[in-house]
Amino acid sequence: MNIVIAGGGTGGHMFPGVAVYEKLKALDEKADIYFIGTERGIENKVKDVYGFRLLTINVTGFSGKNFMNKLKSLKNAVYAAKTVNAIYKNIKPDYVLGLGGYISLVPLVVARLRKIKCGVMEQNVEPGLANKILALLGITVFASFEETKRRISFGTVITAGNPVREKIFRYALSESKKEKDFTADKKLKIFVFGGSQGASSVNKAVLKMLSGMDDNLLRNIIIYHQTGLRDAETAENFYKNNLKTGGYEVFPFTDNIEDYYGLSD
Repeated sequence: MNIVIAGGGTGGHMFPGVAVYEKLKALDEKADIYFIGTERGIENKVKDVYGFRLLTINVTGFSGKNFMNKLKSLKNAVYAAKTVNAIYKNIKPDYVLGLGGYISLVPLVVARLRKIKCGVMEQNVEPGLANKILALLGITVFASFEETKRRISFGTVITAGNPVREKIFRYALSESKKEKDFTADKKLKIFVFGGSQGASSVNKAVLKMLSGMDDNLLRNIIIYHQTGLRDAETAENFYKNNLKTGGYEVFPFTDNIEDYYGLSD
């Protein structure tokens, strides 16, 4: 069985795909599973962590760009389609599963043209432009929410839920986390995150809230804050100056989010 999982870019697209990958491997360890993504996306950062094979294409989004950038994106899509076509000729996939977003668009369109069985996941209630286009082409959409069916007026939409990696359910603490002094502390532990890339609005709101809190209360909390790259330094400076007697850990991204689920109250 040869399977292609196409997409990524952000953790919201990527990690449900990793969950599917892990489940397929558990069902058939001999299955050949390939990911198609970009060198820029999170898929390139986590491929070694999860041990999957990544084949890269150069594609960019169309939304919110000027005419010349859209023209460049279209040119990239044409070249990417040639690359994907060559990949499919080589590995002969039995099924192509898209993870949503613009990165999955070209691989799924090529799969459709080659009459390869395919489908695409939609993680949000409101479907993205790429998935609306794919639904219009007759590609099945696997939605996380029932409401999504009412927002795609054509094609086949199946409510399948959003796949979650097995280790998330186990909340397994790694040995490095167990060794941290403050894991045994009786303070209230709070985990803050706004997705794999961070969310500035969430970061700003949390720091603003904490800046107005009483010092006695701050002494009794520990904050784990995944900020994304943009806000990491700002958050680090804030905590350094305001949580002198509490505890905190600031990091742009983690591969082991389950550690922080396990640590937090």
